[in-house]
Amino acid sequence: MILSILCLKPQQQPVLCEGEQTLIILPDLTLNLTANQVFNWLKMG
Repeated sequence: MILSILCLKPQQQPVLCEGEQTLIILPDLTLNLTANQVFNWLKMG
C-alpha cells in the first residue's frame, strides 16, 4: 500500500506526496518529513 498526503499551498496547485517523498512544508520550518514518517508516527498512538 502506498501512503500519500495531499499538500496544499495558497495560489498553487495541490501536490501529492507519496511514500518516501519529502513533504512540502512552510519555508521557515526546518523539517524533512516524508509521508511514510507521518503515517508511522500516527500508528504509534
